[in-house]
Amino acid sequence: MADLLINLENYLIQNGFAEEDGVDIFRDYRPEDPSNIIVLSEYSGLSSVVGVSAITRSIQLLVRNTHYGEARNKAFALYKFLNTPEDPIKWLTEKQWCIILAEQTPYKLELDSRKRTVFVFNIRVTVGI
Repeated sequence: MADLLINLENYLIQNGFAEEDGVDIFRDYRPEDPSNIIVLSEYSGLSSVVGVSAITRSIQLLVRNTHYGEARNKAFALYKFLNTPEDPIKWLTEKQWCIILAEQTPYKLELDSRKRTVFVFNIRVTVGI
């Protein structure tokens, strides 16, 4: 349960969305460089799920890129990959299952001080405990 961000990061790397932790994907940290990155950040979630031994955690996915179109395309590709209401159960590891549902579609958050485009969206991740 405590390794959710690490497991989600590895799941995205294994599926070709990033290369390596600390290179182009980060957890709870947005470095100034490199310019083209994904950041996973956890924030307050919900307590328990009634009738199920699980909790719901909230994660924001941030995509930053020097090109608007690439930032938008990667954010929407991540959204489509993770948000699959028709088949919501994902196995991040052999032992960790989760249900991922997006809170909203990706949206442009900002153009940062170095003119890099930042898109974000938030997901609810229900994990077994």
